[in-house]
Amino acid sequence: QINQAQLDRWNIVTTLNYVSLENEMGIILAKNKNFNSPKGKEKISNMIKVASLTRKGFIAGDISTLMSPRTVLHWAENIEIFVNQFGVFAPVVFGIMYIIGITFLFQAVLFSILAGVLFGTLQGSIIVIISATLASALCFWAARSYGVEITSWIEQGTLKSLVSKVNGEVEENGFLSFFILRCVQTPYIPLSLAAGLVRKAKFKDFILATFITNCIFSPIVVYFGSNITAGPKALILPVALIIASIVISKLVKKYTQKKKA
Repeated sequence: QINQAQLDRWNIVTTLNYVSLENEMGIILAKNKNFNSPKGKEKISNMIKVASLTRKGFIAGDISTLMSPRTVLHWAENIEIFVNQFGVFAPVVFGIMYIIGITFLFQAVLFSILAGVLFGTLQGSIIVIISATLASALCFWAARSYGVEITSWIEQGTLKSLVSKVNGEVEENGFLSFFILRCVQTPYIPLSLAAGLVRKAKFKDFILATFITNCIFSPIVVYFGSNITAGPKALILPVALIIASIVISKLVKKYTQKKKA
């Protein structure tokens, strides 16, 4: 029999760690058999690698949250549930969620990333471009038809500032003014509402500028989302493109301010 004094002389170190990638993949595949294919296994492997990055960041003290194997399991289940549950209508359902989400709840970039995760770069980009343009058009006509009363969920200081900006710029060249405002990352939905409130703003100028800028910038974010589960190396190009788009936006904003001065 070992007494306490003997135990005190021993140095026992126990490490409770995560399971290996192979074992974690086996757990996920056992619960999600539809991923049990070469392409599915690659996706699950990349998801686990992303989760591993959060765990390393947690250990290093860089982030305060991490992804457990259960989180990865739910991630795989949610992708499968969404796509399988709605089938061919999944893009339409997601598009409706996108319109409602960016109008009332979240930044468009979050839904654009999710579109990339669920549908890939090409299909995700098409869904985002159409949905974002529709959301913008709906907000424009809602504001044009019902006035400022319908904009109560938007911060009114921001809205008034945008109305003043649109009112001062669209008369000379409506399309170019809206194109520049979209390029400099002006808040998406507030600008749509402000455009609707300005009577001299033409819908065709507004929606054409919105559609073109959506075609330019949205695929970059969707592309990032489609590669988010592909590991760190696959994110180099998407991140570089996002940085480039931000730099271009800053340069356009600086140029327009300089031209006005």
